[in-house]
Amino acid sequence: MQDKKLFSLHLFGAFFVIVLGSLMHFVYQWSGSNTIVGLFAPVNESVWEHLKLAFFPIMFYGIYEAFSLKNWSEVLYAKAAEVYLAMSFIISGFYIYTAFAGESILVVDILLFCFAIIMGKWGSYIVLSKGEAQGQPIIIPIFFLAVAMAGFFVFTFNTPEIPLFLDANSGSYGIIK
Repeated sequence: MQDKKLFSLHLFGAFFVIVLGSLMHFVYQWSGSNTIVGLFAPVNESVWEHLKLAFFPIMFYGIYEAFSLKNWSEVLYAKAAEVYLAMSFIISGFYIYTAFAGESILVVDILLFCFAIIMGKWGSYIVLSKGEAQGQPIIIPIFFLAVAMAGFFVFTFNTPEIPLFLDANSGSYGIIK
C-alpha cells in the first residue's frame, strides 16, 4: 500500500511541478517585474533563471509530500536528489542539444523541462522507496537545498557573467530593471 501511495504521489507530483513550473515562466512579467517575485520566478531567459521553474515547484510539492508521508527527514533527502537531478538534466541537456542544433528550440526546451522533472521524480521515488535515507543526518539535505536556494537569491541580483547566466535574447545578466 505504501509503495502505491508513494508512486501516486510522485506521478501526480510530476504533473503538478510541470504545470506550476510552466506557469511560473510568466509570473515575473505578470507581476510587473516585482523584485520579490523575481527571487522565485525567472527574471530573464538564461538557463540559470529557468532552473527556478524546477526548484521552487519541487520544494512546494515536497512540503505536501512530507505531510502526506509523515517523514520529513527522508522526504528532504528525496527532494535534494530530485532538485539536483532535474537541474542537472536541464543544464546538461540544454547545452548538449544546442551544441548540435546551434540554437535554442522552444519545443525542445519544453520537452527537456518535462523530461528533467520526470527524471527528478524518478530519483526521488527511488530514494523514498528504498528507504536508504532513513536515520541519516537531516542537516545534509537541508544544506544542499539551502545552497541552491541561496544561489537563486544571490545570483538573481549579483550575476556572474558566464554563459549559464546569460540571457541570449537581451545579452544581459540577472534581473533587468
